[in-house]
Amino acid sequence: MTSEVAVRIVLQDPPAGVLYGIQRGKGSNYRVDFAQTPKRGDVTFDFAIGVSVKNGKPDFSGEYVQGTPARRFIYIDVGTYAGQKDTPWSRRMIVSTPRSLKPLSVSAFRMTC
Repeated sequence: MTSEVAVRIVLQDPPAGVLYGIQRGKGSNYRVDFAQTPKRGDVTFDFAIGVSVKNGKPDFSGEYVQGTPARRFIYIDVGTYAGQKDTPWSRRMIVSTPRSLKPLSVSAFRMTC
């Protein structure tokens, strides 16, 4: 049985004027949801993904989830990957899904130029 779990990803004070969004879909057949271009401050993404339990471990699923069952993650598209034109920024960030279903709050990294 698959349930839905709320996800919140916060980019702490990322570079201003750059487009950020969550990748929906895989390969070259994807779109960017929740796209934001901050002037300053944090960028927050709130959305939901599916989760089921297999062999006592979570298996995340849905249109925002990438990777294999052993290594699930979410892409944050940046700059041209998010659809921004005329920018030198062109990358994706990987946000790994947790390996347990305990409540989790992670401050993984701070993006710097």
